[in-house]
Amino acid sequence: MILKTAIVLAGGKGTRLEEKTLELPKPLIPVGRKPLLEIILDWLKKNGVEKVIIGVAYKKEKIKEYFGDGSRFGLKIIYTEHDENDGTEDAFKTAIEKSKI
Repeated sequence: MILKTAIVLAGGKGTRLEEKTLELPKPLIPVGRKPLLEIILDWLKKNGVEKVIIGVAYKKEKIKEYFGDGSRFGLKIIYTEHDENDGTEDAFKTAIEKSKI
């Protein structure tokens, strides 16, 4: 069975990365020539995923601006927003509830 939908939590502050996350959220920090989240999305696409729900919080507008609706990556991207002070469990629950998986 191939999963067609994936959830990616991308709302953390990246406090251990300190200076690097002052301007960019952690998912947009380049690893080689691409932002980390783009590498993840490429992998998901290559493995049959068509829709990605991205949970965003910290610097969420920059993430939304970069990835948009996902069409340029061959994916449909839906965003869910959670408070950046919430934990992983809350972020995941929000993504599931708002996306009706």
